[in-house]
Amino acid sequence: MVENKCSKNFPKQFCNHNYVDQNNFPLYKRRNDGHFVEKSGVKLDNRNVVPYNKYLSKRYQTHINVEWCNHGSSVKYLFKYINNGSDTATVTVVRSNNESDSNDAVDEINVLPFHLPGQQQIVYGEDDEIDDVLDKPPVASSMFTAWMECNAVNGDAQKLTSDLEAKEVGKCIGRIHSVSPKLGETYFLRILLNKVKGLKSYEEICIVNGEQYSSFRDACYALGLLDDNREYIDAIKEASHYGSGFYLRFLFATFFMCNNLSLNENQLKNLTLFEIEQVLLRNSSLKNYKNMPIPDVDSVSSSNNQLITDLIYYDIPFMKTESDRMHLALTNEQCHIFLDIMSVVKENKGGVFFVYGYSGTDKTFLWKTISAAIRKDGHIVLNVASSGIASLLLPGGRTTHSRYIIPVELTEDYVCRINRDSDLASLLRKTSLIIWDEAPMVHKHAFEALDRSLKDVFKYENSSNSYIPFGGKVIVFGGDFRQILPVISGGSRQNIVNASLSSSYLWQQCKIHILTKKT
Repeated sequence: MVENKCSKNFPKQFCNHNYVDQNNFPLYKRRNDGHFVEKSGVKLDNRNVVPYNKYLSKRYQTHINVEWCNHGSSVKYLFKYINNGSDTATVTVVRSNNESDSNDAVDEINVLPFHLPGQQQIVYGEDDEIDDVLDKPPVASSMFTAWMECNAVNGDAQKLTSDLEAKEVGKCIGRIHSVSPKLGETYFLRILLNKVKGLKSYEEICIVNGEQYSSFRDACYALGLLDDNREYIDAIKEASHYGSGFYLRFLFATFFMCNNLSLNENQLKNLTLFEIEQVLLRNSSLKNYKNMPIPDVDSVSSSNNQLITDLIYYDIPFMKTESDRMHLALTNEQCHIFLDIMSVVKENKGGVFFVYGYSGTDKTFLWKTISAAIRKDGHIVLNVASSGIASLLLPGGRTTHSRYIIPVELTEDYVCRINRDSDLASLLRKTSLIIWDEAPMVHKHAFEALDRSLKDVFKYENSSNSYIPFGGKVIVFGGDFRQILPVISGGSRQNIVNASLSSSYLWQQCKIHILTKKT
């Protein structure tokens, strides 16, 4: 109720028919039949009935309001985040101007299903007798075995791999379906089918240079197909022609799960030293032996920390190019702020900044430039924002509550739930800079909670960190106090101002920069 009136415009008007108004809102039939119920001295008739479905209300024993979505704009509003659709591509078929192209015409494209010996697929009904099933032709042969039999008698077929099948007239492009490396021998069989021509039997597939191997995997190694990551690279290139982004990421992760991807010499050496150190730590250490190298424990632990790996493996050459390009595009004001922040980051002694600028001064571009300048050197920047939409504009952005596990309900003595031995704490230790966009939107208790948490995490590395804002980390806030301030339920103007960042004890530690020029 607002000023003793319903905010949803009840009671509605009586209406003899259902129809849709000019704004595409449905107006339901409401009869003026004189029936009403009285509640608390108020007469309620058909004008006060909220649209509902009897079945749903009875089924779930609760009040469920139902509206008719009768227009595309209504559906898009409700489901705009899930109705974007999957990845698509536009394909145009044009007539070729080259007359010679017609000589290599392809009649059709066929998929050759392959399988391990005795593992062909057989389709049968649930009521079929076992004898009838065993008498079916697919039990004795399949399309794949028939293909090998054809190779045995057809000289032209012996010159082709499974990718190109011969026909009496014209040509047929053959394809074999993708197989996960986790399937083992089936995956190695697929590799051989793409490389070896004129295969006549399973036994012949495993023969390399006159020697019979016991498995398809051994035959692949004998042919030199698994000596490096070439087969994995070829598989990714092949999938890139038809696979979606999700499929390519999933395929790449699958390769890692196979434990077959090779490491470079330095990585292998460091992992070996680390394992040796773990054994020696029971009674000794590599440090006790002269001339023995010591493993880089930080790199090993970082590789096991998913939070760190997500933020450290950037394309360094691309970051350098982007950093140089964006730095040249900075205004004089932005360049001054950039140099000031970067100098403090290089000193690594802590610092708190606030970049004040209204909409149009391109604070986001400044954040991207600073992030690229730090990431090109292999360092970590944590980009966060107070709102989800603002975080999407930042490279690698997250919301502040998600990144730092800030409690939703805050008081002046709350802390973030960051354990000193957690992966998040390790990430914060390796972080060179924290950028917090749209900071004025958040209650001051959130900043103070993060300040107390970082001091607690870093004080064990250096006790003096307990007296430095945010434990000695460089942090940059950004925003405009003339926009949205912290929301205080039922609060006055004084309550809202008191809850803002400028009223926190941290504000005295902030070095303020002001952007005034629109870009």
